[in-house]
Order: sequence, then C-alpha cells, then structure tokens
Amino acid sequence: MSRRAHVRRTAAALVPLVAIGIALAACTSAPNDPQPTPTTASGAPQIPGEGPGVVAATSVPDDVPDSPEVRAGTQITSCESDEGTGTATGVVGNPTDDDATYVVTVFFTTDAATVVGSGQTTVDVAAGEEEKWTVTADFTAPSTTLCALRGVGAAS
Repeated sequence: MSRRAHVRRTAAALVPLVAIGIALAACTSAPNDPQPTPTTASGAPQIPGEGPGVVAATSVPDDVPDSPEVRAGTQITSCESDEGTGTATGVVGNPTDDDATYVVTVFFTTDAATVVGSGQTTVDVAAGEEEKWTVTADFTAPSTTLCALRGVGAAS
C-alpha cells in the first residue's frame, strides 16, 4: 500500500472521530456560575438615605374596608416609633343609629411615603359615639415615621 493511500485512510477514519468530539463539546454544559448571596434585607431593598435595616414593606393589606362616612369621623391623634415598633392611636366615630364594629387600617411610612409597615385593629363603637383605637406594627423605623390612615370601614 502506498503512503498516500495510508494517509487517506487514516484521515477518513479520523474525520468521524473529530466530528463526534466537536458534537460532544457543543453539548457539554458550561460550569455553574456562582449564585448570588442573599442580603440581610432579602426580598426588600434598603431604602436609600435611611439607616441599616430600613426597608419597604413587602406585604400590605390590599382588601381594606373603607367607608368615606366613617373615615370622615376618624383621626390619628398620635404616631410614634420606637425600638422596632410603630404605634398609631386615634378615635373613630360611629355616625349611624346602630352599634358597629369597624376595622381601622394604618400604614407606617417614611417622610417620602414609602410604606415600611402596616397594621389593623377592630373597634366596637356604640351608635352616635366615638371610641379610641391603637394600631401597632413591627418594623425598623426610618428617620421620620409617619402614620397614614389607609381605611376605616365596617368589619365583615
């Protein structure tokens, strides 16, 4: 056998092997990229300009009882935050001729209106009377905590 014929046969035998090698290389997955390490504020980003741990609330009530007539007779008289707890107090009036139970919902916010916490309470109010209420929530307080009356309405 001539040298030239031997080289052709060797090359012909190598072509399928090279093709298989290329196919296998294309099917091999890339090495796993490192996964990000969760931060202490997992699920909520740190609010810019605030102290460590002050994050936006990740869950707030979205089905809030709210009656404009009852809300008009409700006010927040105090809003405070201390050591991871916010407290709002106030009064709610019952404008009806029947005793009622109301749900008061408060959002605790930064001075830029970012919600950092929320809470609800129920209050029994006699017909034509008013009652005091208190709502508390646990959160890391921003430099300025404000309380927003989110809604007041009849309990279901």
